[in-house]
Amino acid sequence: MLVRLGWSRFWTKYGEGKYADDFRKAEREAREAEKGLWKSKISHSFLILDRVAEWYHGVNELADTIFE
Repeated sequence: MLVRLGWSRFWTKYGEGKYADDFRKAEREAREAEKGLWKSKISHSFLILDRVAEWYHGVNELADTIFE
């Protein structure tokens, strides 16, 4: 529901699951309709935060690998 309304994006950290295509379609439609976080003024800030979150996730995975 949050993805469809544009207030969340579809994450695949723990695998995609059987509804992955539905979530991708919902995110694409929300972006195209500029709903929620995808509104033009908000989306630039959200995309920056999204990149920071991806970087942070990558750093955590690297640390987990190093310190196993």
